Amino acid sequence: MERENQERDASLSKLAAVIFVLLYAAAGWLGLELYDPPLHEPFDNPPWYFIRQDAVRGLVFLPLVLVLVAAIFVALRKHYPQTARNLFAVGWFAFYPVWELLVIYLKTENLFDRARATTSWATHDSYLYDPWRWGWAVLALAAFLVQKVWEVRRRPKTAVP
Repeated sequence: MERENQERDASLSKLAAVIFVLLYAAAGWLGLELYDPPLHEPFDNPPWYFIRQDAVRGLVFLPLVLVLVAAIFVALRKHYPQTARNLFAVGWFAFYPVWELLVIYLKTENLFDRARATTSWATHDSYLYDPWRWGWAVLALAAFLVQKVWEVRRRPKTAVP
C-alpha cells in the first residue's frame, strides 16, 4: 500500500510540475497582453510605466498563486510530499509578481487613474531598489519551513531498535 502511494506521488508530482510550468508561462504571456502602456516613457519619474506593468502582472498571477497554495495543501493532506515539494519548487517564482502587487498597492494611490495616481517612489531607482520589493524571499523561506515541519509531523512514527 505504501509503495503504491509513493508511485502515485511520483507520477502526480511530475504531472503537477508540468501543468504548473505551462500555467506560469500562460500567466506571464497574459500579463504582457493585458498591459496597456501608459502615456509615460519607461524611465520617467515617477516610473508609472513599470509600476503599472508590474501591477497588471501581479493581478494575473494572483489566481495562479491561490491555486498553487491550495494544491500544495491538498498534496500535503493527501500524503503526497514529493508533489508538494515539486509544486513549491517550480511555483515559488510565481509568488514574486503577487508580492510586487501588494507592495505597489501599499505605496500607491489611484494606480489606474492616470490623472490622480500618486506614489512614494520618486524615481526609477527608488522603485527598483526598494527593499520591500524583495520581502517575498522571506515569505518563500517561511513557507518552505512550514512545509518541511508539516512533512516531518505527517511521517509515520517508527520504533527505534
